[in-house]
Amino acid sequence: MMLPRLSAEYLARTPAVPRRLGDRAVRAWAIAWSCVVLLVLVILWDAASPITYPLWVIVTLLSLTASSALTVAISRVDATLVLSLSPAMLLIGLESVGASKMLAVWGTAYYLGSVLRFRDLGDAAETTAYVFGCAFVTVALWHGLDGRVSWILAVPLCVAAHLATRLLISSVRLLVVTRLSVRGAFGELLLFRATACWAGISLAALAGIALLRLTLAQESVVGRVWAGGFAIFVLGFAAFAIGVLRESRALAAQLAGTLEAALALPWSAGRSVQEHARAYAQLALPRHTVEFHGADGRHINEIVSPLDGGYLVARRGTTKPPFLVQDQRVLDAIAHIADTMAASTRERERLSRAAATDDLTGLPNYRGFREALATVADEACEGFAVVYVDVDRFKEVNDHHGHETGNTVLRTLATRMRARLWGDDLVARLGGDEFVLILADVPDEPTGRRRAEVLLAESSAPVIVGDTVIPLSLSFGLAFAGPDADVTALVETADARMYAARGRQLEGPVAVPGASSGTDVRDLVEAVESAVRERRLFFVYQPIVDCAENRVVALEALVRSDEERLRDLPANLIVHEAARLGLLTELSTHLVDTAVADMVAFQRVVPDLADVHVNIDVEQLTDPAFLAAMRRAEDSPTVRITLELSETSLNRTSAAADRELQRLRGDAGVRIALDDFGRDSSTLVSIVRYPLDVLKLDRTLTLDLVERKPQLVVESIALLTDRLDVEMVAEGVEEDETCELLRAIGVRYMQGYRFGTALPAAAMAERLTTHGLLARLP
Repeated sequence: MMLPRLSAEYLARTPAVPRRLGDRAVRAWAIAWSCVVLLVLVILWDAASPITYPLWVIVTLLSLTASSALTVAISRVDATLVLSLSPAMLLIGLESVGASKMLAVWGTAYYLGSVLRFRDLGDAAETTAYVFGCAFVTVALWHGLDGRVSWILAVPLCVAAHLATRLLISSVRLLVVTRLSVRGAFGELLLFRATACWAGISLAALAGIALLRLTLAQESVVGRVWAGGFAIFVLGFAAFAIGVLRESRALAAQLAGTLEAALALPWSAGRSVQEHARAYAQLALPRHTVEFHGADGRHINEIVSPLDGGYLVARRGTTKPPFLVQDQRVLDAIAHIADTMAASTRERERLSRAAATDDLTGLPNYRGFREALATVADEACEGFAVVYVDVDRFKEVNDHHGHETGNTVLRTLATRMRARLWGDDLVARLGGDEFVLILADVPDEPTGRRRAEVLLAESSAPVIVGDTVIPLSLSFGLAFAGPDADVTALVETADARMYAARGRQLEGPVAVPGASSGTDVRDLVEAVESAVRERRLFFVYQPIVDCAENRVVALEALVRSDEERLRDLPANLIVHEAARLGLLTELSTHLVDTAVADMVAFQRVVPDLADVHVNIDVEQLTDPAFLAAMRRAEDSPTVRITLELSETSLNRTSAAADRELQRLRGDAGVRIALDDFGRDSSTLVSIVRYPLDVLKLDRTLTLDLVERKPQLVVESIALLTDRLDVEMVAEGVEEDETCELLRAIGVRYMQGYRFGTALPAAAMAERLTTHGLLARLP
């Protein structure tokens, strides 16, 4: 039942004002009021005998019932506080037939009209009981003022008394049904509308009584009863016509907005689904303001429907009619259409992406590549290049290690290449082990080839799958084109050049990148294990320089091997395999012992050179053998060690490792460096979270400093590290231009081939003897 629940929508959105009555009490409430109303009507009909004028009774009943089509709510909270022209028609009846007959017919008609409006007998009985109380007050005041004041003044006074009684009853009712205070109830009144209703009802009553008296003055044959019935008939059906017109307009608008939203499907892509929904809801609810909100922060004077990405909110002003159930349903219908449209759009986009996306790698497939290529060819201001890429001997990877390992290799390669794209570049997988690159904004073919070589060199590091090391070798063919090039010919040229390059690559025996001819992965693993265990690896040193003073300030120790099978193997592969074999601590202790001994020898030539950088894994900080090597290093107080750790390693740190880091920094004077910052998934959080002394900027951030964006990034990192009192070392500095750009940005410390290659200990001692700490050799 709506009325005893009392504004269920309002109470649902305002938990601070819960109702007092449970469902069982609501039913009892309805039954009680129904009994009261029926008893009052029986008494009135028995006492008044209005059936004396059967035609008048029928006309009056129909007129009063019809007038219920025009109602106005004057409270945001109390759904029973709804006004109509019934007080005016009551006063007209009192003037024509007397109190008892009019109250009997008037109360019956009001009950019937309430049943039609609320579709609930209990709600109708409750509302009728309330207006009966108001009617009794109105009748008493009307008779009390009779003969004392003019009827023109008595009418508005009686209407005011009727409304005041109605407000009093509503306030008492709210105290019983809800926890809302009287002050709170009055705060929810629409005072402007209540005042307008008082004026309108008063004018209608005055007009009806004037019509009654005018009819009696001109037509003496027409009795008072029939004149009053005529006036009530005119007023009742005028109210019915206005109410039906108002309702029909609202229904027409609701239907038009909802129908327009449905007929316009699929909605145009020019506007968002949310904007479309807002426009159609505004068309359906023209008397209200409709908006789209990202959060459900609704008010009492709003109705809300959830919509994809937020909420569709209709808000009314204080002078607008209250929301009805059909308003909420219309808003829900449009929101549902919008949700369906959004879901359809997402599904269409998903299918479109799926049709142009490779399932294994997530890269564009051949279709996506052709679409992107057409776009680049149409929009290119400079030249561009198409690069076909093939993984050499990929079939052998699948044959020896299984297709799942092969899939992991392809996914890893796809991720690496995508991470190294510039601007509008694109990488796609055509199928199998074939990829294709689009390098946009390439001025000439040599530039495109250099970019392709750098990208593929950085992407072709060995892939580690579980306990297996998969070396990669990539062949590529490049075709360059200026604007307005023949795309078909371009693709064919790149494809042909790739196969030519692949043929050259595959000549001779199977080769592992970076290893001697004829070596396979099993041989490499055995070679690494024996070299680490027998300490046959040696170390080279690359200078770290202070460009402000043009001097070497530190050396980084790097792993190398002079064995034939391992001579050209990348150092990261040697370190990884040592870790997999459980030999990383043996390698690191060898590195620390050797580096300290070599630094002592270097200091005999250049006493000011104190710092040496060594790369370790964070888990070694809790390894007793490694800590023993660090304690041995403390016996050479003139040598200061900087431990370089990658971000991936630091993210695995434990509480014990953290404590050891702090101890080494405090007691042993060891410095901590974050290595390779800027590669892959590096984050600024690492600079804040870990106790750092040095930040080593990866070479991927220094390769293209001629571009403004990389300059801004490096400049920001330099400013940040300076504020945090952390030294920043830029790695991979090979050209004079790069060095000058870094100096202009504010980078002081650098490392790279511009200042010398990594040298074995004897060669480094010779350099220091000859040139001292000079940063760049003449």
